[in-house]
Amino acid sequence: MKKIKILVAGFFASALLFGTLTSCDQLLDMLENASSGIDKPSLDFKDVSFKNLDSEGITLECQYDITNPYAINLNVDAVKVDVACEENAMGSIDASEGISMEAKSTKTNKFDWKIKYDSLLNLANSYKEAGEEKDKLPFTFSGKVALNNELLPDLEIPFSKNVNAPVVKPSFEASSPKLNWPSSDEIIESFKRAFSSSNRGILDDLTVAANAANFAYKLTQGEVDVETLKKMDLNLNLNFNLDVSNKGGAAWAYLLKTCSIDTKGVLDTNADSLIEIDTSNLKTITSASGTIPLTAKLNTVTAGDFIASIVKGSGTNPTFKLGSDVKFPGLGGLLGDLEIPLDYELGIPLSSISSSFGE
Repeated sequence: MKKIKILVAGFFASALLFGTLTSCDQLLDMLENASSGIDKPSLDFKDVSFKNLDSEGITLECQYDITNPYAINLNVDAVKVDVACEENAMGSIDASEGISMEAKSTKTNKFDWKIKYDSLLNLANSYKEAGEEKDKLPFTFSGKVALNNELLPDLEIPFSKNVNAPVVKPSFEASSPKLNWPSSDEIIESFKRAFSSSNRGILDDLTVAANAANFAYKLTQGEVDVETLKKMDLNLNLNFNLDVSNKGGAAWAYLLKTCSIDTKGVLDTNADSLIEIDTSNLKTITSASGTIPLTAKLNTVTAGDFIASIVKGSGTNPTFKLGSDVKFPGLGGLLGDLEIPLDYELGIPLSSISSSFGE
């Protein structure tokens, strides 16, 4: 009987204690004080990696793991990050995540942030004015991840991670574009093969020959009949130089992997709009600037519309699509050996492409 009285008294004391806890915060405080030895949710900021480069800047991918040791589910409400380069605030990220974490689990999450090339150069110039040359800059990602549950509101986990970014600004220009035609004699012979017939007489052949000579002459004057051109089978080379440079101070190793000309809006709708250019034998550029000679092989049957637009110097301008890899040895270690993709699009005016015959 005495044991029963003690248990009943303990039950009423516990009920009285919980009756005085009027908020979740008080409940949370009590749980924390009572279980100080129990693991709490934690965050492991695993990595800041270079995702890619493009025409605007460097995109960094930030990856972290959140561990939920509780026997209840948690929600990731938001990720709030401040980015700074030493004393210089570079921006903030406020992402609503909406990710649910199961009880006793670890969740991998990530977010991206882009550093603009102009920001890198401006920061490097400010260091230079202060008497310090920088080929890489230190960036700090610091912030917090907000978690919640009905029993555990407003739970926040702080984090911080540092990374060095190279001072770089890639620049590309297509120079000396030239469409190289066969000789006038070859053009005339191709015209004859396309429009002569074994059933025609001498006068017909003379007419074809005259038309062929007239066609070849008009080409040199920037005139062309598209439908006639597309019936001929001529191979042409579009030669140009790709001038590559790094406007920043970081040492780099640049390698062009793929190059194609996008002629969308120029070629027939049933034709492939991408003209691939062979880049298999290109060498890596390790200096601040370099020139890459390139050749696009064209055929009048498959690319007649595009060739005609070059001859006339009017129409939809083509776009060069460049796929490259870049290394920055100055970052050191694994980062220095990392090949970072760099995708770039470069427009070229049709009016800038000259023509030559028989070279």
